[in-house]
Amino acid sequence: MRHPKKSLRSGVLLMPGGDVGLRRKDGDSFGARSKRRFEDAALASLKGKLSAKLTETREIEGTRCAVIEIEGEIRAQGEFETEEGGQAKFELELDPRGELLWNLEAHRAHALTLTARIRTELNSLEADEDGGDTSTFEMREKLAGTMRLEAQFKAPRSQGTEPSTSSITYGSHPLRL
Repeated sequence: MRHPKKSLRSGVLLMPGGDVGLRRKDGDSFGARSKRRFEDAALASLKGKLSAKLTETREIEGTRCAVIEIEGEIRAQGEFETEEGGQAKFELELDPRGELLWNLEAHRAHALTLTARIRTELNSLEADEDGGDTSTFEMREKLAGTMRLEAQFKAPRSQGTEPSTSSITYGSHPLRL
């Protein structure tokens, strides 16, 4: 199990669906299968619009970049089966806004900054039978807030001396990929 202080310092406990480090014998974290099913169902039901508009070119640290403004309204809703055999329904709303800096010489992303209001509602219902008794468990989750994503990209090893890396900041917590 991951040490709780390390989880708190890295910010994973503060992220929606944060990883507290508990693992099953098969290696999956508790709820990992349900999370994957939720993500698959959400991706399959995405609707909305996302637009990208070239607004200007800008010199950034000696690199000529196209500035691409991004904004959108994305929604998803659907159902999936939880790993315990129950049913779950969800609604997801995401309104991203930000900019992509495109390295014009290297023909690749240079940096990405996105801010989004996010709202998720998840309702699940599970039944458990034990010795002839049936218990029903209903859970309702509502999460809402603002997320901020910042990523910087460097050239792959084949194009330069530095390895390909990106870093993402979630809230005030930098994460290395």
